[in-house]
Amino acid sequence: MTATATATLEDATKCVFVSFDSTMPRNLSVGMPIDLLCYARDSLKVTMRRRIDVGDAYVDSLNNQ
Repeated sequence: MTATATATLEDATKCVFVSFDSTMPRNLSVGMPIDLLCYARDSLKVTMRRRIDVGDAYVDSLNNQ
């Protein structure tokens, strides 16, 4: 999967989590929790806000794919 200008927000979010997941074991300054905030282009209206912590079911499911 690749994040592109035409990727859905869901696919781009998956790419972010995969990137963080592969970075965390190699860089001690990167770790949980991860705060995710999304907003529409040309807008400061928040469309999604989420804190991902250790044991998050969604992130764990991505690791098992």
